[in-house]
Amino acid sequence: MTHMYFSGVFGVCIAALALAGCGTSAPVRYYGLVAVEQDIQFPVPKEFTVSVGPVRVAEYLNRSHIVTRGDGVGIYFAEYDRWPEPLAKSFQRTVANNLAALLGSDRVLEFPAQAELGVGYLLPAQVTRFDTDSTGIAILEIQWLVKNSDEEVVVTGRRSRYTDQVPDPDNYQSIVTALSGLIGAFSRDVGTILAELPQTSLPR
Repeated sequence: MTHMYFSGVFGVCIAALALAGCGTSAPVRYYGLVAVEQDIQFPVPKEFTVSVGPVRVAEYLNRSHIVTRGDGVGIYFAEYDRWPEPLAKSFQRTVANNLAALLGSDRVLEFPAQAELGVGYLLPAQVTRFDTDSTGIAILEIQWLVKNSDEEVVVTGRRSRYTDQVPDPDNYQSIVTALSGLIGAFSRDVGTILAELPQTSLPR
């Protein structure tokens, strides 16, 4: 009887494994941030140069899974909907691409460009929130500085918050599109500041 009992258990385990093998898991889907700015809004002199970064993200965002929030203190990591690369890198590049268009400049570079080129201004930032809440609102909270690289003088420093309603909060493409739009809004604010900097501070 004991032998039959173990045989039966073994048979049940094999059957369960076979059924699990027959199923297919959902495919992983990847979404990338995109630059949303295309028109020159804050033209700068051709000598103007800025290095975007380093951009750092809060640790809860430092993963491939796209993050959303529920009611209260709940935070959810999408199992099958992910970023294709480290979020900090993607965020940094998206800001740089937006600013290049807004400023009409081909000298908007990504960190660590200043180490090689000695650029005039630096734009480091810390992303403290970048997700959606339980009502489908996309939220970006970011702390950022503009610094003169020659003198390491802080020109301005701010904490900024941007929000927008996601058209379809259950669709990750819609979520990422809304989050890209928030980076665009942040980029416009930065562009306004950069365009007002005195030309006398530009590198010679």
